[in-house]
Amino acid sequence: MGKTGTGAEGVVKEKREERLLVKKVKGEKEVYVGQKVKFEVTEYNKNKSEVTDNDKKNIKWAVKVDDKLRFLFERGEIIELKIRKEWEEKELTLMPHLISPKKDVAVKTKVIKFPILIAQSDRQPGKNRDGTVARDMYCGDMTKVEILGKFWDGIVKNSAMYAAKALTFENANAHFSGFKSMATTLFAQNDIKLFQPVFPEDLDQDCFIQKGIPTYDERTKRTVLERTYSIVHLENNIISMIDHFRNGDGKNYSNYNLTTAVLCHESTIRFFNDIRKELAKELNDKKGNLIEIKGKKLNPIRRPAYNTWTDKFQGLTIALNDTWAYEVWITEYQLEDDRSYKGKMKIIIYDHFGLDDDDVNLNKPARHIDGFYHWFALQRWEGFNKKYKPFITVIEKELPFKGKI
Repeated sequence: MGKTGTGAEGVVKEKREERLLVKKVKGEKEVYVGQKVKFEVTEYNKNKSEVTDNDKKNIKWAVKVDDKLRFLFERGEIIELKIRKEWEEKELTLMPHLISPKKDVAVKTKVIKFPILIAQSDRQPGKNRDGTVARDMYCGDMTKVEILGKFWDGIVKNSAMYAAKALTFENANAHFSGFKSMATTLFAQNDIKLFQPVFPEDLDQDCFIQKGIPTYDERTKRTVLERTYSIVHLENNIISMIDHFRNGDGKNYSNYNLTTAVLCHESTIRFFNDIRKELAKELNDKKGNLIEIKGKKLNPIRRPAYNTWTDKFQGLTIALNDTWAYEVWITEYQLEDDRSYKGKMKIIIYDHFGLDDDDVNLNKPARHIDGFYHWFALQRWEGFNKKYKPFITVIEKELPFKGKI
């Protein structure tokens, strides 16, 4: 009787050891909300040739989130799971099993949060490429003698002029009066004629007077309207920027009228179109997988600039000039079953409202303009105790995009 019992136990044990078990699984390390993600069993305790189609169909899946285990409806050796909104910023643990879930047979996946950074300039706002502070963000670092010397052979041509400037040098109100006078004198008397890309939701139409009829622009591939933008909006903006310089303590600056004018500028239109083209190319190459672009980022894109002769007399050059940095963020993205995609991107453009030494060098026009002397003195003289700080101007726009892989 003892031998029979021992034999039966051996048969039961042998059968239990022969039961099919899942040993390994693979999946994505990072995913985003709305993405359809593939998870796959890659190894069993038996040779794959011994695993039947029926075995594969019977593989169950569980997901652990916040230490809570839930069983999924999906079954099979390979499943496709759509990432849910409530999983954002959480870690998912996917566990395939035939008997019961095991923590040592699992794959961990992090659900990242939108927005996702996909492109940026090679330098950050306020910083040089090596991470040091940009020269035009310096403040309170020069003596009176050094500053007046900077403008020698410019607005300071002799000792009498030097003495006159030195006499009023410490008067901040006089400096601000001269700065504002220069800034507003730069403006042309005529309104700005622009081609505005027609994004109906974009711009405050009160700023514009429509001229002519809609036309199609081959260069931008958009319907455009010739419009006139009132110069008073940008003149008010530069006054606001100077007031912010005086009272803002170096905080970032944004202005609706400035943003409106920038969005209409051909340099901005070119910049936005370049970003869209580069994003479409990368999504096509990566088969729509946004995560792969997040890691690689888009190729560098030429920043917009506002320094044409016309820009100089329309208030854009003094406000922005050659922009310093940019970022491109994906705020929404969805890849459909038919390989079409759609989403939204936020584009942020940064520039510095400040002067560096090079801005007033001997060969620069600013050296010979009184208003730039006032600006430079306010920003750089140590005697003002860093009260008037340069700041970062921020232009933001969210744009839709779509395409097909």
